[in-house]
Amino acid sequence: MGTTPVAGEICEAWRKICEVIHLNYYLDVVRRLYCSENILLNWIRRQIMKTSLSVIEIQKGIKFPVIYKRFFENCSSSIPQKLIGTDLLNTNPDLNKFAYELLTEDNVDIFLAEDDIVFMMHQGYMFWYFKADGNPDPIVYGYYERKLTPDNHGCLSNFIKELTE
Repeated sequence: MGTTPVAGEICEAWRKICEVIHLNYYLDVVRRLYCSENILLNWIRRQIMKTSLSVIEIQKGIKFPVIYKRFFENCSSSIPQKLIGTDLLNTNPDLNKFAYELLTEDNVDIFLAEDDIVFMMHQGYMFWYFKADGNPDPIVYGYYERKLTPDNHGCLSNFIKELTE
C-alpha cells in the first residue's frame, strides 16, 4: 500500500522538523559544553592534581595536611595574585631538589629533612616548606638566599590565608 503525495509530503516535512529539533538539541548540548568548558577543564585539572599529590605522598611516605591539599587544588586552577612568579609544587614537583641546590650554592648546611616539603619557591632564591609529618597545621619555614637558618612563618593555615586574601 503506497502513500499519497500529500502523505509523503507530510512525512518529509515531519522528518525535517525532527532533524531541526535534533539539531537544536545537539546545538544546545554543544553550547552548554562550550559554556561549561572551563568548569570541566578545571575539574579535570583538580582531579589530576589530587592524583599527583597522592603519588607524592606514596613515593615519599608522607601525608599532606588537608589545609595544604585545598590550597594545592585551588592553585591548580588559579594562582593567587601574590604568588605570580612563584613556582608551586603544582607545576614543579622538583622544588625540594632545587632547594637543596640553593642551600649547596649558598654553602649552608642542609637542614631539610626527608619529610620536609618545599611547596613554593620564588625566582630560585627563596623557598618555603613545612614538615609533612601528620600535623594538620604545620609550621611554615622560609629560607632566603644567603641566610644561615630558615625563618618561622607560623602555622600553614595563617600563611595560606595571608597569601590568598
